[in-house]
Amino acid sequence: MIYHYNDWIVEVNNHTISFTKGNHKTREYDLMEWSDLTIKDNYIYLKNIDSTKSQFKLEEGEFIVGDLFDKYGEHIDTLACWVFSEEYDVFD
Repeated sequence: MIYHYNDWIVEVNNHTISFTKGNHKTREYDLMEWSDLTIKDNYIYLKNIDSTKSQFKLEEGEFIVGDLFDKYGEHIDTLACWVFSEEYDVFD
């Protein structure tokens, strides 16, 4: 599944989610086994088969964040946190 939102391109498959912002490189993350996908504007929600939920948000300023929540909605872990423009400030 490929989703376009503003300058973002998000690709989700059974095992990974990848983010591309503008002309920057793609950042890819492994996913847990999931059973349901919902997209609303700049949010991507995945219902995982173990009853947890993964949430990814496309932030302003080339920033992505991903979090894992338990079945009660309590935050468990951070899955992704990346600013694309900082990648180039450091490595250029």
